[in-house]
Amino acid sequence: MEKYYFTTYYDWDKAGQELSAILSEMLGRPIIAKAHMNDADYWGLVFTETPITRDELGIIFDNVEASQEDHADNTLTHPDRPPYKSISMGVAEKLFDKDKILFDNNGVYLMEEN
Repeated sequence: MEKYYFTTYYDWDKAGQELSAILSEMLGRPIIAKAHMNDADYWGLVFTETPITRDELGIIFDNVEASQEDHADNTLTHPDRPPYKSISMGVAEKLFDKDKILFDNNGVYLMEEN
């Protein structure tokens, strides 16, 4: 049986704006972030104005039900590293809360099973 997906495309600027809005609501303060492709296999989110604290990263992790890999990728286990200036692709994708996410040089494709 074939699966069909409703797909929304965001260029990197729009993806950053959308994730900034999600995080601003989640953390209760303005967040300005930029989404960008790091290489052919990875993208992430960088906080361009104000980094986030360890406590805020914990709030994000709780909201997305972060895995051990997410924790390791975002250095929560390194208390000497805050404030955090970025989050990983895995956590950023979980913030979008879609069934499937693809990306290319131009942006991200958010897919929901139809």
